Amino acid sequence: AERVYLIVPPEAQEWARQSGLLTPPQEYDILQASTAGSTSDAQISAPEMLATVNGTVTLEGTANGENFAFYRLLTGKGLNPRTWLQIGEDITQAVNQGQLGAWDTQGLDGLYTIQLQVVRDDQRVESDLLQVTVDNVPPQLSIVSPLDGQETTSRAGQITLAADAQDNLGIQLVEFYLDGKLLEKRYQSPYAISWQSHPGLHSLRVVAV
Repeated sequence: AERVYLIVPPEAQEWARQSGLLTPPQEYDILQASTAGSTSDAQISAPEMLATVNGTVTLEGTANGENFAFYRLLTGKGLNPRTWLQIGEDITQAVNQGQLGAWDTQGLDGLYTIQLQVVRDDQRVESDLLQVTVDNVPPQLSIVSPLDGQETTSRAGQITLAADAQDNLGIQLVEFYLDGKLLEKRYQSPYAISWQSHPGLHSLRVVAV
């Protein structure tokens, strides 16, 4: 079933709740293994459930058991994929707590589901599912205040340090470092802090995760 939600800024969350408006849930149910009674004979052990991955991902686990014929790895976009793409070829060598295969995530971003299928000689199939977030795009980050090389003065000695951070999946946090030392962290926009300044030449570094 599909449902439409209203996205509101953090300061309007309470107003939306009191008004009875539907806002997006912060959590979702994890899709469990598609084969009832899935055992350790068909299990993905790495990466961890809901891990954030990028580049080439090593998939580990177990694919063996009685009457083992072969196993295959598949991936699909989203929590409950409508279509699946196979990773590599069918593999006839059983694996016990080892490397199942490698998944090249280049060009992919967002929530993906990985599926392991273990096929028996009698065509029975056991499977295991794992959801991960693929993040191959780094955040875009710029320091907006002060500007590079700017001479800044303040009567009260307080100077605002501000940055602009954007990401296709979301910003977890922004860290402000002054002269190599961490000043503060910000977990939501606006990404700005007030610094009690002192005279001299200083170096500001900002990191977005």
